[in-house]
Amino acid sequence: MVEEDASGDEADIILIPPEGDVSDGYSGPEDEGEGDPDHLSAPILKSEAELQRRRSSRTETTHQPTARRHQAHHTVTWMKPAPSSGKPTRLFPEANFSQFSGMSPNELVTLFLGEEIFDLTIKESSLYALRNGRQDPQLSREDIAIFIGILVLTSYLTAVNTRFYWQEAADTHNERICQAMTRNRFDTIKRNLHFCSEEDPADRYWKLRPLIKILQVKYMEHFVPQQAISHDEAMIAYFGRHGLKQAIRNKPIRFGFKAWAQNTPDGYLLAFDFYQGRGVAEHTDDNVQLVGKSGATVLDLLEHMKQEFRELPFQFFVDNYFMSIPLMQEMTKRGYDVTGTIRENRIPGTTGLSATKEFRKKERGMHQAVTSRDGNVILVRWQDNAPVTLASTCYGDVPPGKFRREYACTILRRWARGSKPMMNRNLAAPGSEAIRFDGMGHIIIKAPSRGTCRNEGCTAKVGTKCVKCAVFLCVNCFAGFHGVAQ
Repeated sequence: MVEEDASGDEADIILIPPEGDVSDGYSGPEDEGEGDPDHLSAPILKSEAELQRRRSSRTETTHQPTARRHQAHHTVTWMKPAPSSGKPTRLFPEANFSQFSGMSPNELVTLFLGEEIFDLTIKESSLYALRNGRQDPQLSREDIAIFIGILVLTSYLTAVNTRFYWQEAADTHNERICQAMTRNRFDTIKRNLHFCSEEDPADRYWKLRPLIKILQVKYMEHFVPQQAISHDEAMIAYFGRHGLKQAIRNKPIRFGFKAWAQNTPDGYLLAFDFYQGRGVAEHTDDNVQLVGKSGATVLDLLEHMKQEFRELPFQFFVDNYFMSIPLMQEMTKRGYDVTGTIRENRIPGTTGLSATKEFRKKERGMHQAVTSRDGNVILVRWQDNAPVTLASTCYGDVPPGKFRREYACTILRRWARGSKPMMNRNLAAPGSEAIRFDGMGHIIIKAPSRGTCRNEGCTAKVGTKCVKCAVFLCVNCFAGFHGVAQ
């Protein structure tokens, strides 16, 4: 409540953009009335505010929340850009998975669930049993491996009760499980299974922390660098009762344990950590000061990155829950690019883009774009089913009209000069003009064999090729083949 000021000074009430309710992990549409003062969302109404008095030309700030000071002080000047496809793609080493080729599923799993985890489980389970007045189960590595194998089998061959697998009934008996381990031995391991004996009140995952740390190291140890990395929340399904269980609406898995995860396009998990609830071992304070609580999850997981990989030009992709201008600026300083949707209340300054309320009235496919004065950030807003705003440090706004023109010209050039139209011709064949002149992702690599250079007028036998066009090219012809003046 704001009381009247007898001095007659004018006052502004400024709502500090909320970080979002981290406890429910909301990642819904970017605009649900945030821009309309008559229809403010619940997170906005619950957010902190500043009261600023205007006394002639002087502004007095009576309250400045320190935890969110980074958002109030990041000012950006926006300008209308020329149509652009973004920054040139930076060179990135080709992913090499040869070390894993030919490995069996068991060998691949053993890379992560190996002797270190087995020994930890044996030690802590024995201590847990003795502490509770039970006999030492005398576990072995083989016992733990078989126990994990049974858990994996029961994940796709489910029964109401695990004891059914050892019954003699024809409809529930599983001979593979019965031959591997007795029911009593399985129950003994399950009853005494433990990973940590040192309680940490500040860590709600303390019982699993040693296991989590081993897995975090293992995932990063076997990570083969790929340029694109997604950062998002992940849910481990769980429908029982537990204080750490989360509920996230509009998600394929609504109930379970929530984790922050970074993955490659192939689905490989390279870094993760579990969410413990608001204010509990949540984020690194320095990262919160830099980019806010939601963006701090990105920087926190980057701490797991191997030192030898930190200089690589990764591209991170996030949704509007994590994206903010401070995050983009910080990632740029570290040599990384970031792209994702962004909420309107996280864009500082006057962008010149039409307000989302007005943008809804435009026809589908309509788009607008602005860029920061330093050229490091570009915003693109387009009308889909609803207005969507995308922010990026590397991708631009190639107009749809240009795409249609290039497609039409490619067709006409291919079938020109009396060539017979063939409906089954592959327009995206190796070296085709549909991808040859797009100016993105063309990298020269060493080929496993040799072939003739495909550039016009060159007949050299070379051992290099363009990874995107999939054609042989010599180093001297590479730029000219893609339409770049030398």
